[in-house]
Amino acid sequence: MNEGYWYTSIGTSAAAAYNPIWASYLQNLYMPSEVVIFRLLPRNPDDRQIRKLHRTYDEFIRWLERFRNEIKKDISIHPIECIEEDYNSYDKTFINTLKSHSDKSRAIDITPGRKYASARGMAFGITEKVEHIFYLHLHDNAYLETPLPEIPMMKWTLQDFGRR
Repeated sequence: MNEGYWYTSIGTSAAAAYNPIWASYLQNLYMPSEVVIFRLLPRNPDDRQIRKLHRTYDEFIRWLERFRNEIKKDISIHPIECIEEDYNSYDKTFINTLKSHSDKSRAIDITPGRKYASARGMAFGITEKVEHIFYLHLHDNAYLETPLPEIPMMKWTLQDFGRR
């Protein structure tokens, strides 16, 4: 199984961030040894919004810690905070981060986060020749927020656009 950097963004759904890692592991496609998390924070958040974003991030980190303990593998976590409306800064940060790891295997997950972040992840993945660009497609929205083991296998597909 390929190992290396896993890039993801996180918004308001922890399951959208951790299910693709799980699916990739279960299908023996990719194992992150480093997880780079782009935390997209609004420029002028209200208290309720920022609490939700922090809860989601904390839930993802707790899942990642349980996952690495379960599989007995060290996975380093690298959070990067970005202002979601500052597109130029996000682009520069993302592309510089990708380039700084070009000597390692890389996978971008475009499943979670804002549409802008997913679109840029796909574009940068193609231009930087990233090995894997993952998207976990749920065939039924009833499973949005559901941990992967509770979703029937015929209700999800992990696409790897980097392998096409």
